[in-house]
Amino acid sequence: MTSKPDRDSKQRGADDTASKQRQLSSRERQIAPLREHAFKPGQSGNPAGRPKGSRNKLTTEFFEDLYAAWQKHGDEALERVAENSPKDLVKVTAMLMPREFELKSPLNELTDAELRDYLDAVRTLIASGAVGQLGDGGGASSKPH
Repeated sequence: MTSKPDRDSKQRGADDTASKQRQLSSRERQIAPLREHAFKPGQSGNPAGRPKGSRNKLTTEFFEDLYAAWQKHGDEALERVAENSPKDLVKVTAMLMPREFELKSPLNELTDAELRDYLDAVRTLIASGAVGQLGDGGGASSKPH
């Protein structure tokens, strides 16, 4: 008697599998036409895209209006904030400042050997008396008298 339920359960399992395959096949048939027109991985619908830095019309108009208002009322607004809330003025100023400064010097472009040569030349000039010691107020000056 145990063989009959086993046969029934096997049949139900086979029916479920066949049903799932039919469903998948039906679903696959629905999707197949869409797949040939779908974007492939890494492919964009607009390869050129919006150029970097471009703005949409609303953003552009907003900044134009903001600029016009600033031209008209900016000085007065800054004066009021400076008088009534200097702490906020300092905060806004700090937010507008770059977080890092890059100091450029012509010396940054020189190699270590070139820097040593220049330093030796300056020491020679100082030793010969052509240039006074730094900070003593003496020696040659680049300003006309």
